[in-house]
Amino acid sequence: MERINAHKIKRIICWSILIINIFIISLIIFTKTNPIVKIYNLFFVIIVLVNSIILLCMSAQQKNRIFLINCLSIVAIIIIANFINSSHSTDEEIWSYRNKIVKDIENNKYTVENGIVYLPDEDIYEKVSDTKRVILATDGDETVIYFYKNAGMLEDSCGYIFYSDKLDSNKCDSTIEFINKRHIKGKWYYCSTQ
Repeated sequence: MERINAHKIKRIICWSILIINIFIISLIIFTKTNPIVKIYNLFFVIIVLVNSIILLCMSAQQKNRIFLINCLSIVAIIIIANFINSSHSTDEEIWSYRNKIVKDIENNKYTVENGIVYLPDEDIYEKVSDTKRVILATDGDETVIYFYKNAGMLEDSCGYIFYSDKLDSNKCDSTIEFINKRHIKGKWYYCSTQ
């Protein structure tokens, strides 16, 4: 039976802690909109700090560079995440675009073609409404502005509706049925269509 080498075990522990740190930092940075990550964010940061302190002690004892690798990998992940996330729009930015479009539609700043408003051909508008178009429709007796979140393959889709009392119902499509409505805030609802 071979004798267990304590030096190898310490090295395995160091590399395992390093991998855990990299995973946790990646989780925090790349999934920052995930509600579970938001709740446990402080807990994750504490784990990374404790792990880093353990690595510092172990690397000083073993005279290796694992702590330096830990620090450099964390910095590299943060830099990469900032670069990737800088091109992505935040939810607040997208909602501000939607609110501005609603005001512009209510003030007749867009041309309506058969109940459809075509948005400018810029990438941000695809996030505002999946197909870069907004539908003016009626829901019962009320007029709504419908933004696609996910335009379905056929007629079904899901998205956001804004109840507006400033739209002319003659410009609206009355063939869309809005189902599974869930209130978001103010006059905004999340829904599906049928």
